Amino acid sequence: MSIFSPKGGVGKTLIAANLAAELQGRLANPTALIELDAIRRDASMLLGSSGVVCVPDVLTSHSLPAKLDELRSRCAFIFIDAGGILNALSVT
Repeated sequence: MSIFSPKGGVGKTLIAANLAAELQGRLANPTALIELDAIRRDASMLLGSSGVVCVPDVLTSHSLPAKLDELRSRCAFIFIDAGGILNALSVT
């Protein structure tokens, strides 16, 4: 599930982190959150010790497809928190 908006500050990270933590906690399903915001790293802070796998560096390593394949094999849910300034140049 991808959570995005072209505008920053609308609560994308908060929604993504809460959904991921809730699914991890209540359903005991392995859950991951990929943080694509290149400027802010708030998801890691919000999730703390929830058990959700938080992946903050996918854009800098240019390995999103490989990381998705890896996470699919071990997580029931994968959330993608796309930053407000994310555009085509950010992911190429």
